[in-house]
Amino acid sequence: MPARRDNPYSNFNSRGLTGGTELYDWFNAIREGVLDRRDVRITLLDEARNPVYAWRLLRAWPTRYELGGLHALGNEVVVETLELAYESFDVD
Repeated sequence: MPARRDNPYSNFNSRGLTGGTELYDWFNAIREGVLDRRDVRITLLDEARNPVYAWRLLRAWPTRYELGGLHALGNEVVVETLELAYESFDVD
């Protein structure tokens, strides 16, 4: 994994599991030593799914991946969480 600075910038992102493995695949590649930094855009949506605010993380990479609990008898949404470190950010 890329070295972390003493005060790394970081961001936690969570979403309901969609069935795709893109986030896990990116995290796993980093964990296996692949240097893969990406610019990431995070958009806050209102109730009607209209963009309200957006942030752009520059040269980001995943530092932690978590998958929420899987309960066979429950009906909760499974949530995946990705922590990203990044070099800088700006507001779109």
